[in-house]
Amino acid sequence: MKIFLSFILVAAVMLVPTVVMASPNGEVVLEGDSVTYEQESGLAYAEGNVKIRYSDIRVWAVKASYDTRSSKVEALGTKESPIVIIQGAQRLEGQTLKLDLTTGEGTLTEAHGSYPAERGNVYAKGGVVATIKTKSLAEAGWVNKVPPISKIKSDRVYKWERTTLTTCPEPVPHYSLKTKKIIVFPGYRAVVTKPRVYIKEHFLFTYPFDYIVPLTEKEEASPLMPTFVYDSDKGVGLSIGSVYKAGDVYGRWKAYYWSKKDFEGALQAYWAATNNLKLFAEGDYSWDSDRDEKRFRPKWGAVYDDGSWYARLWWSQAENVTVEKALGDTFKGTLWRKPEFEVRSPSYELESIKSKVTLRGLWGEYETSAYDGSDEVSIKRTALGASLSGGTSLGDVRPYWYASQWHYDYSGAGDTQDVTYVRAGVAWSLGKVDFASTWARRWVWGDSPMSWDDYSDSEAFYQKVSFPLSETWRATVRWGYNLRSEDLEEMYYRLGYSNNCCYRFSVEYRDDLTNENDDWAGFVFVLDAFPSNPFFFNTRTIQEFDK
Repeated sequence: MKIFLSFILVAAVMLVPTVVMASPNGEVVLEGDSVTYEQESGLAYAEGNVKIRYSDIRVWAVKASYDTRSSKVEALGTKESPIVIIQGAQRLEGQTLKLDLTTGEGTLTEAHGSYPAERGNVYAKGGVVATIKTKSLAEAGWVNKVPPISKIKSDRVYKWERTTLTTCPEPVPHYSLKTKKIIVFPGYRAVVTKPRVYIKEHFLFTYPFDYIVPLTEKEEASPLMPTFVYDSDKGVGLSIGSVYKAGDVYGRWKAYYWSKKDFEGALQAYWAATNNLKLFAEGDYSWDSDRDEKRFRPKWGAVYDDGSWYARLWWSQAENVTVEKALGDTFKGTLWRKPEFEVRSPSYELESIKSKVTLRGLWGEYETSAYDGSDEVSIKRTALGASLSGGTSLGDVRPYWYASQWHYDYSGAGDTQDVTYVRAGVAWSLGKVDFASTWARRWVWGDSPMSWDDYSDSEAFYQKVSFPLSETWRATVRWGYNLRSEDLEEMYYRLGYSNNCCYRFSVEYRDDLTNENDDWAGFVFVLDAFPSNPFFFNTRTIQEFDK
């Protein structure tokens, strides 16, 4: 039975299973095994299997009360039957709840809950959770700068105090971040204040910045732990890096220590001018093999990205550039962009051929080494390009393909270059063993006056085999064969581990069998909640054609 408060005029006290009451922002439904309403005080009480419905919020509790005059809700749970609050995809549990339906302010004690990430969830546990309406963020003073409201996928924002954060669902998580405060913007990001990092229950260190945990697949994150890398030019290295927040500025920092070249470091920072436009500045202190020097290398500019169109305008000085132009042909050198402008169209779907097409344009002025590596040149370049990519499934067999066409015009030098690139492959499985075979071909007409984008004809074949060693370990081998020189020019090995819970890691090694001997190795760690963003970034990565 439903009884509206506006019609309750006679009885001072009534016992009903459900009562529907008015609030300043909508209807409040209070249900329970028994519901008591006191007209004189304006209070409604519920006990036993209590359920409260208001807007898109659902609350379950053992006991609850609602004050119709102040529009305030109070609820009580137990350890055996905690309060449960569900709003959209997020779920919170706790012992006591106080919520003002007019202002949106509320608190939940002894809380724990989850928020959806790219895959799986981010879990918070312990402490007190406060909530306010998203539109009240500026007044509340919880953050120095209110993020774009359109990116927050909820009308409420949450502040956790004295709590633990992880993506591991185990009762004792494999890793966790403990902190005094977390601000959660549902569907966007969580900002963790100077967390303490734990492996199991063992303290490792305290992170000195605010740490950003993305709740969307478009952002990067890092687990604040070091990793080992190897580069044939620099030797063995130790790397650590992470996302940080300092006032209105977000960014990443990274540091290396190499056995041959000592310290290298990088700092990136960006500021969101609008929802789609951000300004960035980067600086890295690094060594390059082209000039055999270590120096500061700044970059700065602006990026526009509305989810379909993408544009970037940027400058760089003494930029370290590594371009793998073909199998056995890698350029390493120094480049000045003064500036470069790039625009990329949305991807247009071609359903009839299971593909998508993207258009791109580039204009830039560059200073770098000449095509033969002998002299410095200053060149203006205009480029127009288009790419097509796709794939399909034919039972257990998955064909995939990619093609691109570029036209380059070099003002002042009188040179042009046209590059056509085609790649086709097929992936299949035999039991638990996976295979992927890829053919890649490039045709080039004309020349570039610059060495970093001076391409040549190439043709290669790649074969990848991946097989299990146990339930948690898997090995991958890939070799690259140059069809023009008829030489085996690359071997790649990866040993991967997955704990079938919350994380996985792999050890990688690339053996360059050409005269360049451009070998590298690294250790990559990925949290399963964020598979699009490996948290340990190698100095080098191999291109996965079958992805």
